[in-house]
Amino acid sequence: MKNRLVRLAVGTCILLGGWTQGTRASYGALNLTLTKTINRPLLLAISPFVSEKNKTLAFNIVTIVGNNLQKSGFFKLAQAPSKKPPTGDGAPPSLDIQITGAVQQSSHELSVSVKAIDMVRKTTLAEYTCKNHPQKWRQVAHEISDHVYEKITHQKGHFNTKIAYVYKKKGHQRNAIALMDQDGDNKHVLVEQNAIMLTPSFSKDGRYLTYLSFENKNQATVHVMDLHTRKTQGLFQAKTLTFSPRFFPNGQGLVFSQSYEGQTYLSTYDFSSQKIRVLMSSHGSINTSATFSPAGEELVFNSDKDGSPQLYRCFLQTPSSSYRISNGPGSYYAPSWSPYGHWIAFIKQHQGMFYLGIMRPDGSNERILANYYLLESPSWSSNGRYIAFSGKWGPEAPFEIYTFDLLSQGGRCWKMPLTGGSFSHPSWSSGPLP
Repeated sequence: MKNRLVRLAVGTCILLGGWTQGTRASYGALNLTLTKTINRPLLLAISPFVSEKNKTLAFNIVTIVGNNLQKSGFFKLAQAPSKKPPTGDGAPPSLDIQITGAVQQSSHELSVSVKAIDMVRKTTLAEYTCKNHPQKWRQVAHEISDHVYEKITHQKGHFNTKIAYVYKKKGHQRNAIALMDQDGDNKHVLVEQNAIMLTPSFSKDGRYLTYLSFENKNQATVHVMDLHTRKTQGLFQAKTLTFSPRFFPNGQGLVFSQSYEGQTYLSTYDFSSQKIRVLMSSHGSINTSATFSPAGEELVFNSDKDGSPQLYRCFLQTPSSSYRISNGPGSYYAPSWSPYGHWIAFIKQHQGMFYLGIMRPDGSNERILANYYLLESPSWSSNGRYIAFSGKWGPEAPFEIYTFDLLSQGGRCWKMPLTGGSFSHPSWSSGPLP
């Protein structure tokens, strides 16, 4: 069992090339050259959680935990979740892991305790108690999923995260910025207007969300919403065309693009001084869609200064010394730097088709992951394993949101369970929201 856990844990490094420092510390002595991903998922059973007051809630929590763990590819459920205890001889003889749990609930607090047991060695792999308000029971289930996943695989979980997106209901003119759990459930609207809204983006701490709104004709207003209070502030209303705001990793400001008299500049906005500073002059080109390195010292952005849209990299303190990193055929758009800094996700257009791809920050090792009629807005999960993006299959089709699993055999792609409209511009939070 222990050897299988090691193989599963180090198998996550195949594509992401030394995903985290933690993985290298744990398994650096093996010096592996990996050619395969997960060789066999661990067989997992989750017993019905003990609950005296609310067996339905306990069942719903078990269902979410089971779905999360099975979707990761590291685990396979031995049986579907049930409200009744197992009958017969109990666990299957080949079972690797058994999860048990108990749910206690009052009017103001939900407490869920879980234990994951190695059924071969009869040892405890994970033991955890999560407490929260009863209304946040889904968050509790996702937090438990993260803890079990991390203890067994030694990799960061992403289950207790959110995805923000733009929603336009079919047959209506109103647009909305909405929020959902990473599994596509628990959807709700944050703000709705009779105006175009674009490019929601989280702050690194998950407390704030920035987005663009065109409520005043052709003038774009950059908004920041406090996700704890749900209060929104319009930072500035630019007379120029403004787009693609993103937070600095330290949360002290925004980088964005503004277009004026045929020039498109990369600019920054400082929250403290409330001043806009031009970061990079245009010289007739379009510079946009900047994405920060995890440390906040570098940028990758999109520019057509060499004739066609390409990706460029620069240090924030010396933006004039930018250099091109994209080298393949076609045009490159919408860069997104992975949370551990190993990859740049991008959208590529070539010969009438759009592609989702990744490359190293120096432009090497470009890999195409998926292709659609139209693609936009790649956004990384907090553990660097998944990429959310929006795409459409044809000119009359609506935009839909997908997540791509970088570690699955052949590349698994899931369509989010969103219906009744067009869904675009996904942005993945880097952790739990307040």
